[in-house]
Amino acid sequence: VKNILKYISTFYLIFTAYASATNFNYGTEFAAKSELAHLSLINALEKVGDRIYGVGVHGIVIFSDDEGETWTQAESVPTQNTLTDISCITEERCWISGHDATILHSSDAGKTWNIQYQDIDFDAPLLSIHMYDDNTGIAIGAFALSLRTVNGGDSWDYLFLTDDEFQPHLNYVYGDQQAWRKSSQDEG
Repeated sequence: VKNILKYISTFYLIFTAYASATNFNYGTEFAAKSELAHLSLINALEKVGDRIYGVGVHGIVIFSDDEGETWTQAESVPTQNTLTDISCITEERCWISGHDATILHSSDAGKTWNIQYQDIDFDAPLLSIHMYDDNTGIAIGAFALSLRTVNGGDSWDYLFLTDDEFQPHLNYVYGDQQAWRKSSQDEG
């Protein structure tokens, strides 16, 4: 009887683990859908008009149109990477930065997203993104990773901030197109 209970328990654990794992979209490269997405770790919020956007771990993108009382998860996010920041020009047009040097874009008020840029080989997160207008923006991150677009993200080009061996982490970007950078010559 004990052996039968062991086999039944083992089968039950394997079956429930498989059933739970199938809800997380492993292997699809798309963010998992969950009614509890708004309870996950959210790394950044952006308010534009009446809409609040949130981005976080495992590719979670959520939005609210009622000051955060209720949240809706984006229908399609083609990554499971941690997302770090969001910048919106309008409620319809937004960009997200994330790990693996990922940049996502939405032109339908955050319902669906597509990858505009990704560099899995570089293996560094983009930590912040800021769009100045529909065409011009920058994204910055670890190991002095910095990218710039002048065409709405159709292409992202490297901005080289320094040629020396010191590769600082660039954590946050904001401001207008006249923004400037200050750095130390003695590594801090």
